[in-house]
Amino acid sequence: ENEEECVKHCRDTELCVSLTFRESDQRCYLKSKRGGSSGPTIDAGHKSMNMECDNSAVTNLNCLRKGLNFPGNDLRNLVVENEEECVKHCRDTELCVSLTFRESDQRCYLRSKRGGSIGPTITAGHNSMNMECDNSAVTNLDCLRKGFNFPGNDLRNLVVENEEECVKHCRDTELCVSLTFRESDHRCFLRSKRGG
Repeated sequence: ENEEECVKHCRDTELCVSLTFRESDQRCYLKSKRGGSSGPTIDAGHKSMNMECDNSAVTNLNCLRKGLNFPGNDLRNLVVENEEECVKHCRDTELCVSLTFRESDQRCYLRSKRGGSIGPTITAGHNSMNMECDNSAVTNLDCLRKGFNFPGNDLRNLVVENEEECVKHCRDTELCVSLTFRESDHRCFLRSKRGG
């Protein structure tokens, strides 16, 4: 069997959306998830593909958050050339909605949840992004209740410059629906329930 026959088998098989062809014995592996079970691995002698792919230019690097890590909910990690290549791997991996690129060793972490498991952490040398993001101006500061705390249901807390930055972190964090900004130390508490 060759690569073309492998593609035909996938095309003719219900639920097949990707494949791996092992060159050594010309074995064809049909897959039911884009990118296999949990994303790509570097493996010489193998050729893999999704039946449908997005090879367009990467245009969402404006979602990249420098100096932030989105820890947890890892699908896969691998060494890549840059953030752009990391985005392409996320595109190719089913369930991938966010990523973190660690500059020190160019490691790309593909994640299954926006903002990682519970939101961002300030971590030098890490750049993270959701595949889709809201970079629009913060217009809902009129919802801020001065002098009130919404205690409990914390996802994450971190020190930020101001209330607007706190709102932006909430936007980037799956399950975040409310926040508390403590003025005394500029600590931003991301919450998973309205009113805490």
